[in-house]
Amino acid sequence: MIDKMTKKEAIIISRWTYDGIYRMYSFIQDEDTIQELMNGDYYSYRNEDSSLLGYFCFQSSARIPTLEKDAYVLEALDIGQGMEPSQCGQGKGRDFMMSGLKFAGTLFGVSRFRLSVACFNERAIHLYKQLGFKVQKEVTHAKSRQKFYIMLKDEEELSSVI
Repeated sequence: MIDKMTKKEAIIISRWTYDGIYRMYSFIQDEDTIQELMNGDYYSYRNEDSSLLGYFCFQSSARIPTLEKDAYVLEALDIGQGMEPSQCGQGKGRDFMMSGLKFAGTLFGVSRFRLSVACFNERAIHLYKQLGFKVQKEVTHAKSRQKFYIMLKDEEELSSVI
């Protein structure tokens, strides 16, 4: 189930910390983070028993600041996501992402999706490619100087993996 983010959920998500190379995906636990998660672009993802398993964000909230000025020129809906740290690497990513893509397709009526992913995040990139995303370009994060891929997926490709 995907719904607008509540403050309680935002507080819980702000406390999530990821280990190892995924640490960069952890939020800073402060009021600014809570406000970002409550800006209207974030949605919580719960399973059948109402456990909070992740979140999705859309539009500008799903973009990263880049050194390159042309990172987001094509018309597409930007989608970002995060799973509860203990759920990562458990084989749940495909269903999670498909739920978010279906939800976004219905809510925004889009024909193209775009996401940004750290180049080192091989397990996420593998999943995104399975779902039909293709690397459009490589960019540099303006703050961390980390390399990221901008990946695109057309709606027609989405129907082929459902």
